[in-house]
Parts: sequence; structure tokens; C-alpha cells
Amino acid sequence: MKYLSTLPTDLVCYVCDGEDECSLPLDELNTEVCDEFSVCSFINVTVDFGPVLGTAIDFFRSCAPAVEGVEGCITAERYVDDYIGAEFSDVRDFIMGEVGTACFCEDQLCNTELGEPEDLVCYVCDGEDECSLPLDELNTEVCDEFSVCSFINVTVDFGPVLGTAIDFFRSCVAAVEGVEGCITAERYVDDYIGAEFSDVRDFIMGEVGTACFCDDQLCNTELGEPEDLVCYICDGEDECSLPLDELNTEVCDEFSVCLFINVTVDFGPVLGTAIDFFRSCVPAVEGVEGCITAERYVDDYIGAEFSDVRDFIMGEVGTACFCETNSVIQN
Repeated sequence: MKYLSTLPTDLVCYVCDGEDECSLPLDELNTEVCDEFSVCSFINVTVDFGPVLGTAIDFFRSCAPAVEGVEGCITAERYVDDYIGAEFSDVRDFIMGEVGTACFCEDQLCNTELGEPEDLVCYVCDGEDECSLPLDELNTEVCDEFSVCSFINVTVDFGPVLGTAIDFFRSCVAAVEGVEGCITAERYVDDYIGAEFSDVRDFIMGEVGTACFCDDQLCNTELGEPEDLVCYICDGEDECSLPLDELNTEVCDEFSVCLFINVTVDFGPVLGTAIDFFRSCVPAVEGVEGCITAERYVDDYIGAEFSDVRDFIMGEVGTACFCETNSVIQN
């Protein structure tokens, strides 16, 4: 007689309960055959419900019901919300914090170890006082898909009527194409939340601060320096003579430099005199850098504009200075 040897089709998982038992070698653990629509799990999650409700600890291996969208290793927050959410729905507001990892798999005896959650987790805080706490005292949150971590410290002054808005927080935020790393307050307003401010953009008196975005686990630890070039802006001798802290600034486009111009061009009695006295962002021109004379400013920087009247210029007086330091500078 010939016997057929077949492998079992039922899913078999390791089982253990508590840290002591689950720390035993795998060959000393029990196993169980799972029901249909089950997966293997390895859970190490602690949920703190506060001083009244106390703490719940889930530390076990077992067969567990499969839940759509819950697979691989997830954070404690997602385990509470997406896996056993119904059980905690009445007390969700009382949860002080969740710590740990829950892992799910569907191969034979696959629940051998805890892995790293694939979900992006960010620190969360609101306001300067809370955000100044040590990182180990901050709460965290699991981000939705297409999110990044943020650390924002931006103040927007809308003037005497609309007042001042302060964004000082860490959180998960929606990723925006082209907005990454650390950016200036101006870019935060224009490129990140531009639509929100579109109706009042003309009333904004100034933006101060930095917004930083990153997409690694718990990466929103500190504010960095914006990568955008920012320059002082002013027009005319009176305005440009103000203290630097009273001047406005602007974020430059790519391939720009900061400029401080004090140049007078005399075109003679017919065409008159043109005075350039301002600070601003300007396009970089190859070979034009540092401080140059008024003559070179006219010839090498804006030469095309004057090419038709170059023979009429009686004289140029002054200096044009270009710089490209990656911050607000004394241009």
C-alpha cells in the first residue's frame, strides 16, 4: 500500500503570554492551529489610561483575527486604533500614551520576533512651553499616508486689524510637493499653506521663523536653518538707511543673489539721471560678484538695458554689491 504524505494547510503560530514566557527559546514555546481568516501575531504594547483607569499591557504571541489594512509591524497607536479600536472607542479620550509594537504575519510559525513599525511616527506638541519639553516627555502620533513630520515656529503679522498668528508645534502634516527640509516663514505661508492665506496676502506685514519637514521616524526633533536664500529689501536712501531689524525680507528664487545698490547714472541733459538705491534678490550673473563699480554694474550686470544709450551716458557713480550667504544677511 502506498501512503501519500501531505503538508498541513492550517496556519500554525507560536503562543505565549507575558514577557517571561515569551522570552523563552522558540523550541520551548507552545503552538496552536489557527482558525480560518487568522494570522500569527507577536504583540508588545503598553497602553496608559491615566491615574484612574491604570495601565494595560499586551505581551503575547498567538493566532489573531486578520484585519483589513493591518499587516506587518505597526505602532502601539495603530494597534489600539486600527486593530482593537472598537474595544477602546469609549475610552480613547482617556489614553495618555501608547508604547510598543504589534506584528502580524501569515506564514507557518512566523511570529518569531518583533520588527520595526513601517508607519511614520512623529513627535507632537503645541506651543512654545510644551515644545520646549525634553523629547522623552513629548507625545507621538502615527501619520496618515502621504504625511511627513513637521516642526513649525512661524509668526505671521497681519497688521493692526487682523493681528498676529503664531504656529509653534510639532506634528504629522500633509506632504506638499517641493516643500521639504527647512524653509522660511515666507515660504511656509506661500508654498505650504498658501491657499489659506490667499485672500489676505496683501495684508501680511511680515513673517518670521522656520518650518521644517522630514520623513524619518521621530525626526522632527529640532529646527534647522532654512535652505532658501533670504535677502533684505528696501527702496530709496531713506528706507535703506533704517536699522536692519526694521527692514523687510524676501525669499529669493533659485539662481539668485542678494544685492545692495547705490548707483547713479547720468545720461546727460536730455535723458536725465537715474538713481538705483535698493536692496533685493536679483538674478546671479556669471562673473559679477562681490562689490563692483557703477560702471561695471551698468556694463556687466544690466548692460543690455543700456546698450542703445551707452554713448549718451555722461558718468556713473556708486557701488553695487552681490552676495549669496544662505541666510538673512546684511546685503
